[in-house]
Amino acid sequence: GNRWYIEGWGPGKIIYKNYVPKPAPYMISTSELNTAVDIMKNNGISPDESFVIVNPDTKNTTLATNKDWGFDKWQELTNLLSEHVKVVRIKPDGPVKDVSGHVQYKQKTLANAVNILENDVRISFAVMAGSKAIVTSEGRVHHFAAAINKPAFVLYGGVIHPDQTGYIGRNQTYYVYDHPETPCGSQIPCSHCREAMAAIKPQMIFEDVMQELDSPV
Repeated sequence: GNRWYIEGWGPGKIIYKNYVPKPAPYMISTSELNTAVDIMKNNGISPDESFVIVNPDTKNTTLATNKDWGFDKWQELTNLLSEHVKVVRIKPDGPVKDVSGHVQYKQKTLANAVNILENDVRISFAVMAGSKAIVTSEGRVHHFAAAINKPAFVLYGGVIHPDQTGYIGRNQTYYVYDHPETPCGSQIPCSHCREAMAAIKPQMIFEDVMQELDSPV
């Protein structure tokens, strides 16, 4: 609760202040890279094959379910992308613990995607580093993408805003709800956040990702 973009706390909500994060250097060791290559090979992904990371997983503690786009929308996006590029999803195999405590984890497997089970976050990042782009909700994975300057498509919705955690000029596309209550910072399930996530359509993200994949390197 002492992060640079937090001004204070209201009744059931975070009060934000503007902050521009600076990407920290992130190094992937040779051992981590070799492990990632082995994992990809074991899951039918060749070292020179193009793939996109789709990350439907969100922490369900601090900001409740307000970052959750809905698994059906992630599946729809995956179906669209998988017609053109391999989609990879990396997930833990059960509940995890982080600084906010015990995080329940019961997400389903994505159809039309390679689903990799991996509990070591650094190994997960090593696999993600080989992708062409990352699609994720705001959070740990989008911070990693900024650290290595990987193209990322980040679903903010209405609970938080790029004015707090956005990496300007770091190859990131943001999906934010244009509404007077954004960012609401609600720590309980919020109708404004549900509206915000409903306004983000799989087709629009699909088109943005394909434009990135078609652009010259």
